[in-house]
This record gives sequence, C-alpha cells and structure tokens, in this order.
Amino acid sequence: DLSLATPGGAATTLGLHLATGTATVVSLWATWCGPCSNEAAHLAEVRSRISTERLNIVGINVDSKPDEAKIANFLKRSGVNFTQLRGESKATYLAFNGQLPISLPRLYIFVPSGAPAKVFGRYDGRSTLRAIDQAIETAMKT
Repeated sequence: DLSLATPGGAATTLGLHLATGTATVVSLWATWCGPCSNEAAHLAEVRSRISTERLNIVGINVDSKPDEAKIANFLKRSGVNFTQLRGESKATYLAFNGQLPISLPRLYIFVPSGAPAKVFGRYDGRSTLRAIDQAIETAMKT
C-alpha cells in the first residue's frame, strides 16, 4: 500500500500496479543518478523482449524535489517503455529498505508469488546488467 503518484499527479499505490502471478521488477531511480539512466535503458530493452504477461516492470522516481522537465528528459533519453510512478524519497526508501540511506539505482526482483528474489544496490556496469537479466529469468521460472 505504498502511496505513490502517477506521472499526471494522481494518487495511487504500488499494489495497484503489481500484477499477480507475474514476476516483477521495481526500480527506484532519480534524475541526478547516471547509473539509473543506464539501468532504465536496459530495463526498456528487457521490456521490448519480454511481454507484460511474463514480466511486470515498474519504475519509481524518488527525486526529493521532482522537476517535470528533468524527469521527462530522463525518460526520453533512457527510452523508458514501462510503468512509471513517483514516490516521496524517504517513505519509498523505508518501505523497500527499512532504513536510510539507500544507494541508487536500487532494483528489486520478485517472483510471481510476490516473494522477494533479488536486490541490486550497487551498479557495476555490464556485469550488473547481466546479473539482473539472470535474476529476472530465474524469477520468471519460479
């Protein structure tokens, strides 16, 4: 029931954007985070390969002072083609991590039952992207 907002500003919750019976990726990102852009572009490529019936992908922007122009530029530059939501940084961090601070990008993978499968909090370039792909494949088979 994490309170979030749609890009248009409407109130929503994370639960309303999670598909039951489908593996899910939740990516926390901010416009100032260079590695977040690389990860978002990779997730866009994953979305292009894997249908929404097999994998749900949700991005949550956690900029402390959201700037719509910067967010739009980030999404365009990264080619984002998956669900995007906005979250208050502290509440979102605490909901996912249980403590502060949190490093970005932060990516969570859940199996179809909703159980957590893998967390990525350190971005190491291509090796991280390969590990994300492997964790997604494993989660979809569970």
